[in-house]
Amino acid sequence: MYSASLPAILAVTASESISLLQKKEGEDQLVLLQENTHLLRSILDRSEYVETTSDISSPVVHYRLNSLAISTNSLSTLDDQERLLQEIVDEVPTIPNGIPLCWTKILCRSTIMEY
Repeated sequence: MYSASLPAILAVTASESISLLQKKEGEDQLVLLQENTHLLRSILDRSEYVETTSDISSPVVHYRLNSLAISTNSLSTLDDQERLLQEIVDEVPTIPNGIPLCWTKILCRSTIMEY
């Protein structure tokens, strides 16, 4: 049987999140999230090795290695690039009050065509 509805736990979480955002406490948390987002971007946007196409107000920011990072660090293969990204992700939890960080798998056009 197929259902297009959300699992109950996700529906309840979404509903509670909306209720929270409608209160003063939620407004304060949203302002703090926006301030932290701008702070993080102001730091990472100074890097000469990463770039982003994410919206300036989004708390979810996708950074990618730019061509300078790839050439400077001899990251000629996707495996090399993924290895560096994993090292960065592994390093972040050692920072006090760190931020959630992950990297996404890069799919090559040839890989997609195989499926």
